[in-house]
Amino acid sequence: MYRGINTLILASTPYPSGTWGTFKQWKYLGHPVRKGQKSTGIAFFKPITKETVRPDGRTEEESYMVIRSYSVFAAEQVTGYPIEMPDAAGDNHRNQQAEEYFRRTGAKVHSGLDRAYYRHSGDYIGMPALEQFTSTNAYYSTLFHELTHWIGTHNRCNREMGRRFGDKRYAIEELVAELGAIFHCLHLGVIAHPKEESAKYLNSWLRTLNDDKKLVFTASSLAQKAMDYTMSLQEEAEQVA
Repeated sequence: MYRGINTLILASTPYPSGTWGTFKQWKYLGHPVRKGQKSTGIAFFKPITKETVRPDGRTEEESYMVIRSYSVFAAEQVTGYPIEMPDAAGDNHRNQQAEEYFRRTGAKVHSGLDRAYYRHSGDYIGMPALEQFTSTNAYYSTLFHELTHWIGTHNRCNREMGRRFGDKRYAIEELVAELGAIFHCLHLGVIAHPKEESAKYLNSWLRTLNDDKKLVFTASSLAQKAMDYTMSLQEEAEQVA
């Protein structure tokens, strides 16, 4: 399973199946990569622990991360692999898988409002009615954007969240929420639709990205932690059931 920044990289390709493998992996499975296909590069972060001996004879452990790059190909680029695509319905109907996933998080939702938001003071998510969205996908993209904000509170993932439009932490939090929505949608077979409101933050994101080249990796990591948190809530709910 690809995580963090790799989820974002692979989601930006024109291959919606979400099934990936290296050249050797596909060959081993009996589905060789078709001639002329171009690979997609991903990054793999491997923790390394090294022991060193001090002059006084004591040993110390030093830990660091090694970045390795890999080239992968999508199922659409290989020979003979059966691809099952989720229905991308555009009408407004409840996605039962997404509904059940969200229910198991325990997040409170106030529906039928005029806009989507997360209210920190009441610890709830405000959402317009499903019928007010252009499609089912747009509704769930927005819902999981706000859920990512909900996850960021001190008693959950404890992210440092900005409080006003325009400041750096606010821009980063919006970027994390947008990536969190994408990660959840990919997991649930929903086609991600960025919030219309997110366009307002684009200039702020770009300025912040120019100031901090590593921001996209940091934001992806935080979004992945949010995804991991909701996954853990799914496991807890299954144990209780």
